[in-house]
Parts: sequence; structure tokens; C-alpha cells
Amino acid sequence: MEKFKHIAVLIDAENAKLDCIGPAINEIEKCGQILLKEAYGDWSKPHLKNWTTVCKTLNIERVMQSGDIKGKNSTDIALVIGAMDCLYKNKFDALALVSSDSDYTPLILRLHKDAVSIIVVGKKDASKALKKRCDKFISEEDLLKISKNTKDNSNKKPIEDAHRLIHEVYKKKKAETENEWIPISMIGEYAKIQYPKFSIKSTGNAQWIKFLKKFEKKYYVEYKNSPKKAVVFKCK
Repeated sequence: MEKFKHIAVLIDAENAKLDCIGPAINEIEKCGQILLKEAYGDWSKPHLKNWTTVCKTLNIERVMQSGDIKGKNSTDIALVIGAMDCLYKNKFDALALVSSDSDYTPLILRLHKDAVSIIVVGKKDASKALKKRCDKFISEEDLLKISKNTKDNSNKKPIEDAHRLIHEVYKKKKAETENEWIPISMIGEYAKIQYPKFSIKSTGNAQWIKFLKKFEKKYYVEYKNSPKKAVVFKCK
């Protein structure tokens, strides 16, 4: 599939599988640069509380859909409005929709009229209409298989895996924050979501900071007091 210049990722949190979000973002990034990540839902609902950490770690903006608005399609409508906003900003040549809801099929047809390509991440048994209309379909089940295989192979080379994970976090967070100094705490937060079976203790270190300090030729570590106290690092 062709590489896109700018991709917007819109997630229907009421319809998407939380475990798939990290792998989905990784897969979508292979298609081009992601400029926008938004998740839609009523965040006051208890069943969505686990999304908070994932959205924070993956830099996904949570768009609140108030529970005061009745109707099962209220989140769908909010997401459609978000998609049209992306269209009128005229800076995205592709939109990634994370949902299996066939109600979004008319939205795909509308965006195609303005030459916006559509990537859909959804269940393998999503409607044929949804699969047929999008330009690329990624199944949640396949993402979970890939993720499981990656996690099962982790810890075989713990030090090598730790370096790879650090560089992965650094590259993503540096691009997102436009800051070359990244809080060390972000490594652990990212690892819990993307590689939950990996433990820094498998490298013989109790903490990430101790691991980083052992490899002074690869990383800088500093203690910052402004705007708040934090231990940060950057790759050399």
C-alpha cells in the first residue's frame, strides 16, 4: 500500500478493543506519518476508565461525548463530525478509523469523494460493506496475534530488547513533544501497554534509570527541576 503524507487516526472507544490500540497505532504508522490521534467516547463511564493510561501514553486525545446526549449513535455522530473537521482542514490524505461499526460506511464514501484514503481497524467479522469500501482493512485478531508473538519472544534477549524499547519510546515521544529530553517514566508506561510481559528486572536492573546509567555511551541522563522535578534522558 502506498505511503501517505499525513494520517488522522479516529478511534471509536465504544466499539474498539483496548488491547488492540497500541498494535493498531504501530501498524498504521507503517502507512505514513500520523499527525492526529483522537478517541471518542463518554469517559465518565466506568467501562472506559482503563483507556486513560493508554491514551496518555500513546498521546491520544480523548474527545468527550457527553452521556447527557441520549442514543446509541451519539459517539458515532461525534466521530463523524471529527472526520469532517479533518476533511475541511485539508491536511490529511488518509484517515484511519478504529471501529467495526458498519454505520461508518457512508462516511467512508463521502471522504473518498475528496480523495481521502481510508484505513479501517476492526474485527475480522466486520461487515462486508465496511471492508469493501475501505482502502486497507486491518483485523484486530491479526494485530493481537502479532502482538502475542512479539511478547512471547521477549526476554530471550532482554538487554537487546530493552535498548530497542528505549529507542522506540524516544523516537515516538521526541516527535510528539518536539523535545529531545524525555522523562524516563515514559519508558515504563509505554512498556506496560506495548510489551506487558517485558520486565526491566530481566536485564539485572531494578529500574530503568539504573539500566540507562550503565550505558553512558548510548544515553544521557539528567535531573530537571523545571517546570517540575523529573529524571529525563536522551539518546546519544
